[in-house]
Amino acid sequence: MPFVCLLCFQSLAQKSIEIQSYNVIDTVGPYKSSLHLVAFSPDAKYVAGSGEDNNIIIWRADSNHVFRTLKGHKGRINGICYSNNGKYLASASSDGTVIVWDIIKNKVLKSYVPEGTGGAKGKKVNFVVFGKDDKDILFGGDNNNITKVRDPMIGGNITQIASTAESITTGICSPDRKWFAFSSGTLIYLLNLGNNELKVIAGSSDNVTSLAFSPDNKILASKCRDRYIEFWNLVTSIKVKSIKPEYDERAPDDARIQFSPDGKYLCMGSMDNSPQMWDMDDYKLLYKLKGHSGPVPDIDFSRDGRLVASASHDSTIRIWYLAEAVLIAEENKKFANDSLTKLRRLKKGLTDSNQLESELTYTNGSIPLTLNGRKVNASHPVEVHSKNISLYVWDDDQVDGDIISLNFNGQWVLNAYKLTKKKKVVNVTLNENGNNFLLLYAHNEGDTPPNTAGVSIYDGIKETRLIMKSDLKSCDAVRLKLK
Repeated sequence: MPFVCLLCFQSLAQKSIEIQSYNVIDTVGPYKSSLHLVAFSPDAKYVAGSGEDNNIIIWRADSNHVFRTLKGHKGRINGICYSNNGKYLASASSDGTVIVWDIIKNKVLKSYVPEGTGGAKGKKVNFVVFGKDDKDILFGGDNNNITKVRDPMIGGNITQIASTAESITTGICSPDRKWFAFSSGTLIYLLNLGNNELKVIAGSSDNVTSLAFSPDNKILASKCRDRYIEFWNLVTSIKVKSIKPEYDERAPDDARIQFSPDGKYLCMGSMDNSPQMWDMDDYKLLYKLKGHSGPVPDIDFSRDGRLVASASHDSTIRIWYLAEAVLIAEENKKFANDSLTKLRRLKKGLTDSNQLESELTYTNGSIPLTLNGRKVNASHPVEVHSKNISLYVWDDDQVDGDIISLNFNGQWVLNAYKLTKKKKVVNVTLNENGNNFLLLYAHNEGDTPPNTAGVSIYDGIKETRLIMKSDLKSCDAVRLKLK
């Protein structure tokens, strides 16, 4: 973390609420059709999606490279789910089947046809989930039954464990895998997976299309087609809260909801192109994830809660990174302690070994000429829509030991950082009056000169990707122009 004086830290903490957000770090696609499903692998290295061509595509989350294309369904895919060990993926389809895929071998491992669905028009399977320790899968759909398959990778016992009077639209396991919740019409059913006891929660405002358990297994959230999201106490089955996001009133909303792994947020897809993040302390909208150009029916958190993936009808999956500003309240203490330590070191006449000077020379037009004696090569300006910018930097080529620093308007915002494939995020604030320049300073040239870095500039609306190159005699620079 770069040196920040206590006054700067105090200012940043006060402004953290204004700038907290999830920022785009990758865009997967565009695919050849609109996308309506998305799921992270357990390690978040891969992201799976499905569109209108009945296939499942698995991309590398950090490179937009297609890792696998799973072909076998003959109808729209309605649900996908990774196994807990990440080796398998299960899918539910309108063709009336559930398939378990071996991802490593890129093949169908097992296929299941629930009773009452095979060959019958409209008897689709709407969802599938893995149970505890990947020992079973559960699925349901238009046959009005919940089906459980024991040992699904080897074709174990198939049993019907619950039934309803109407089609079952969605289902989900509790985080502790003790309960299974599913919906049929306006009713929500809670199934005890230990003894198969079933109880019903009634009173939803419309047909339920998505369910989400809180991480502590105490609250169940339900999303209805009229866009109301209702929160139920699982002990008393009493509704404790109801919220309604406001946007286009013309169409029902089948978009998915999901709690963050720490339970602090609820994320919901949205048919107005911008998924929403809600604070669960006061049930207030925090911010929208802006960037898609089409409806976003599905979202998924990574297991560590730092990433959100969103699938859109614009044929892309966007991967959003939880900006460090969101965590500022949690990291206040450590941040302040770090700053105090550095202040004490300065008072004693000590400096960090990698602390850089920042000697810039300018033209009369305030354009940098040199940085610490190195020539500055400025590129064409990049227009941005906000003064609060997130910079993402990584090794865009082969990882070969490149070490860089970033200088923004004469201040070091990243100091002696060794580039990797993982994106490092730095938040900066533009000067509204005057020029704003980002400079890449090379500490070495790695194994394959020159020093090359991928830099992504995100302003909350638009992402601009650049390749910046520097050596020991010159520095690449880019001007940021506030639109």
